[in-house]
Amino acid sequence: PSTREAITVSVEFIELEYAGSHKEVYIEMFEEWYYHNHFLARIAHAHQRADRLRTTWEDRKIELERIGGIWQQRQEQLESEVKEITTKINFLKAKYEDLEDHIQSGAIHQGPSQLSWVESSGFLLAASIVIMANLLIL
Repeated sequence: PSTREAITVSVEFIELEYAGSHKEVYIEMFEEWYYHNHFLARIAHAHQRADRLRTTWEDRKIELERIGGIWQQRQEQLESEVKEITTKINFLKAKYEDLEDHIQSGAIHQGPSQLSWVESSGFLLAASIVIMANLLIL
């Protein structure tokens, strides 16, 4: 029942039970008691709601810390991969610059590096002498 209905029913009871000069005092006491109990019930309800909200907040905080840890691990993993890729890129850039320097200097070697002596000036002189000797003998 609503507050008004409860008070009306109680007033009717008081009128029947305590008909006399103290009726207003009993009505006033009942109203005070009713509002006091109603107020206490609202306070208890507010405390229950605050407890539920505190529990929910703590659960969300734990979940946030867990998710934060997951993202922290993922970030560290990605930073490690970026560092590794950056190292590879720097190595390839250095290798590219070395090759570019060889191309610009005209020293392009084809074949294995163990045979690079074939393009040396000493070998060129020796080969030229062998060729001339062959031409003279013929």
